[in-house]
Amino acid sequence: MVSLFRGGQRSFKTTHMLYQSVTGLTALEELIDREDIKMMNFSKDVIIGNYKFQYFSKAYGVGLQIDSLNSYEEDVYNMEGIKQFSIPSLNINVLKISDYQLLTDLDEIARVLRRIKARVN
Repeated sequence: MVSLFRGGQRSFKTTHMLYQSVTGLTALEELIDREDIKMMNFSKDVIIGNYKFQYFSKAYGVGLQIDSLNSYEEDVYNMEGIKQFSIPSLNINVLKISDYQLLTDLDEIARVLRRIKARVN
């Protein structure tokens, strides 16, 4: 019985996290559609070399990767924020964003994108 409960609990968490991921992606699409961010001309589902980006702006050299289902531990999961790194050989800046952050702090993601946009212009 215990193993069934655990399986059910994991299934619930997975379903809940998948729902968050879909809701988070919807929120990100709305953010990218905002007038000030829309000018960055993001393309959806772009693969460059070994990297896949949910959104990529060629003009600004920015790729967005969404992390989901990466942890079942809520304490670790909730502490995640935007991780920024670059791929110098491709001249790309990457923003790795958790689906949790998409749901809780979309304004911070918008601020980071605006800073990148201002730096390039």
